[in-house]
Amino acid sequence: MTRNGSGGSFFRGFMIGSLIGAAVALFTAPQSGERTREEIRQRGIELQKRAEATYARVQAELQSKLLDLRGRVDELSAKLDQALEQGAEALAPEAGEPSEEPAEEEAASA
Repeated sequence: MTRNGSGGSFFRGFMIGSLIGAAVALFTAPQSGERTREEIRQRGIELQKRAEATYARVQAELQSKLLDLRGRVDELSAKLDQALEQGAEALAPEAGEPSEEPAEEEAASA
């Protein structure tokens, strides 16, 4: 599993690398400046679309995992509540038995 923020650093590195690549292509291109600018514009649009698609995919995955995690938490919470109720029932005196507290109070006053 990845750490928090690693997706953001990956995306940031991806964008920086793309910009550096575009700059290198601009300076080393053996074609006219107008054609190069158009190519860079097209690549920028393509890069933006890919970045948006990646962002949407990652967001959908995270939402799915969050829903799954919430379901697990709810399930564990219900099991814990049930266990606490069973423990309280096991420790509570039964209705038909006399309570030990009055016997202790009588012994203390005598």
